[in-house]
Amino acid sequence: MGEIILNIRELNLKGEVYRVVNGYAKVKFEEFGVAENMIKYKFISPWIALNEKNYLEYKELDEDGKKELLEKILVGNILSMSKYLDYTVEEKLKAGLLEYEDFVVKYKGNKFIGFWGEFLVNFNIPNYLGIGRKVSKGFGSVIRVEE
Repeated sequence: MGEIILNIRELNLKGEVYRVVNGYAKVKFEEFGVAENMIKYKFISPWIALNEKNYLEYKELDEDGKKELLEKILVGNILSMSKYLDYTVEEKLKAGLLEYEDFVVKYKGNKFIGFWGEFLVNFNIPNYLGIGRKVSKGFGSVIRVEE
């Protein structure tokens, strides 16, 4: 782990000026990418998996179909995250939802279906990284579950 000293003297936040006495950031290197084994994770903020199109499909499915659709979306979310982070996935990803619960999430006057739960995937995801929709708003954050 390394440290970076921030050479900032003041912050201007919406017209309020704050003097910075001391600033630093810690740098930690994490594994990211395809793993040989399945790794267990859990969502610590709601996972927004469904868009309008696949929500309509999700509503019509039985429990097995819903689980299968969500597992496909989970793999797609990890592939999208990898592409954004300029990482090429060269092996087939496998994901399995162990348990999940859906519920309504309200955000800025809109309603979404969110999910809590745990899953297995053959991919290293650093703790607190978000997957799915609305990650920039804090949704879809995961942590590794040690067994």
